[in-house]
Amino acid sequence: MKKIKILALGVLLLGSAYLTGKLLLNKDISEFLKTEIINETLFELTNEQREENNLPAFHQNTLLQLAAQNKAEDMAKRDYFSHYDPEGRRFTHFVKQAGYDYMYTGENLAVKFKTSEKVIQKWMESLTHKANILGERYSEIGVGVAEGLYKGEKAIYVVQMFGEPKIPLDIEQQLKIKKLNLYNVSKYVSSRL
Repeated sequence: MKKIKILALGVLLLGSAYLTGKLLLNKDISEFLKTEIINETLFELTNEQREENNLPAFHQNTLLQLAAQNKAEDMAKRDYFSHYDPEGRRFTHFVKQAGYDYMYTGENLAVKFKTSEKVIQKWMESLTHKANILGERYSEIGVGVAEGLYKGEKAIYVVQMFGEPKIPLDIEQQLKIKKLNLYNVSKYVSSRL
């Protein structure tokens, strides 16, 4: 009985090794398995860059996350790589579509990278991408990652969306503005009399 169990285990292991080898020989699957771009890792690495530069950490925002993911999926699905979609709409189209009401917003894009670390490294070597990562006018971020085609080849698309939300004025601030406006209007009217 012991020999049968060992033989069965051997057959099972041999079969598993065969299937694993078959899968790894398949270029599409092996290339996908080699990709290590993860949203959370990109978020953490971005905040590490901010910490190294004595800046406050970004907060993840679910609406910016949705905008970034939608943009990444749109580029992957339609095989383009740009801050403008094929209809000529800016990236802010995705931000607004997600319902994020912003004062400032920015975007970083990457395609055809294998690791999160390499993406951040390349962004930090680019003045415009680095300016977004270290931007003091942004406090929130969302990251999106999608697999698709780029120029006919399999690729991973990465999108970072940065934002600073519009801050609604509290009641006291609104009243001060109204009083100031009323004062200015009455002053203007009395000067005309």
